[in-house]
Amino acid sequence: MWRRRWCTCAAAGSDGPSPAGGRSPSRASGGVSSGGGGNDQSLDRLLSGVQATSHTAGAPGHKPERAPRPARRRPPQEQEQEQQQQQGPGQQQQQQQAQRNGASNAPVPAGAILAPSRRRVAAAAASRPAAGDPAAAASVPAAGGGLPPVLKGDLALPGGPQWSALRRHVHAAGSNPDLPTMKAVVIVEGDEDQRAVSKAVNAPVYVCDGTRVLRPHVAKELEALASLGRPLVILTDPDERGRQLRGHLDAALAPPLAARSPPPALLHAFVPEASAVALEDGKVHAAGNRGIEHAVPRVLVRALRAAAPGHPPGRAAWDLERLHRLRLARPFDGGGGGDQGAQAEAADEPRERRRRLCALLGLGKCSAAQLVVALNKYFDEARVEAALAALDGGQPAGGGGGDERSGAV
Repeated sequence: MWRRRWCTCAAAGSDGPSPAGGRSPSRASGGVSSGGGGNDQSLDRLLSGVQATSHTAGAPGHKPERAPRPARRRPPQEQEQEQQQQQGPGQQQQQQQAQRNGASNAPVPAGAILAPSRRRVAAAAASRPAAGDPAAAASVPAAGGGLPPVLKGDLALPGGPQWSALRRHVHAAGSNPDLPTMKAVVIVEGDEDQRAVSKAVNAPVYVCDGTRVLRPHVAKELEALASLGRPLVILTDPDERGRQLRGHLDAALAPPLAARSPPPALLHAFVPEASAVALEDGKVHAAGNRGIEHAVPRVLVRALRAAAPGHPPGRAAWDLERLHRLRLARPFDGGGGGDQGAQAEAADEPRERRRRLCALLGLGKCSAAQLVVALNKYFDEARVEAALAALDGGQPAGGGGGDERSGAV
């Protein structure tokens, strides 16, 4: 209401409302005072606009008109999904491959929807064997899903996500010119063992990650490791668990290696217990812990050079009777009477002598039956005789002396 009064007063030329009911004389008479031609026309336009605005705004239930909203712009993902629903799966694959290749109607080869990176393509081309070279072709394993192999140093590993665990546990060989180089893949238990081996030799290393290799789903990974065409060297800790892992790895790797032509060698390397014992407390292990990570490079190089293949099943060069003659096992006479103290002392002597022999051979603590199995499977006569001679003479065999922890390779 105050807007109408102000406009009326402005039309009358006064600063406030007129005393006659708030209306100007000109409005009361139905006309407009003529103060000038141009001013009359502008005043008429002003009053007509004010009256139209006030009547429209004051109408009950009136809502001002709004401009129509523009159509919602759909995200690119929805547009692509709609296009894919209208197209068949074959057209989608062709369109994706054409976008990558820069062509509109390029054919899509089977298994090439996931285009490999340029680095993998270049690596595969560099590692592709020459035509007519079966030995070189056997060195590059078939990659699953049509993907090229992944190179780690000079080692070609299978590509594809299903082999990501294998690639993660394989470490490339070093390039230190002062260290000896090995083509064989060294199999160790943990990451600390891998670091110790890398300080001794330039060789690719596969890390078992403890008892992970005992799980059933790792069997395919071990078969892929055997399909690389490289010799494998098992180097586990000189303790009971290391001996158990060695037996499992030997049983899992022997069949796939034997299926290849020619079959790569499966070698066993042993480190004496005295050369793989922690002398002081560390961040991970306490003093007295046994493991490959505590061995110096000289000991590891000697153990890897002395690695030898195992013997076939059925070898019976060693038995409990022979161990008894060598005072490595007590006689099984069925017990009975006699001096209990003398029998206990007689039983302790073979046990202690057997423990010292197992420490020299890097087997860990063994019973008499376990020692028979290990001797028939991993060691030849000459090596066992040398260990027995060192045991009787009080000198270590195959490394492990007091000066083995000092000096370079």
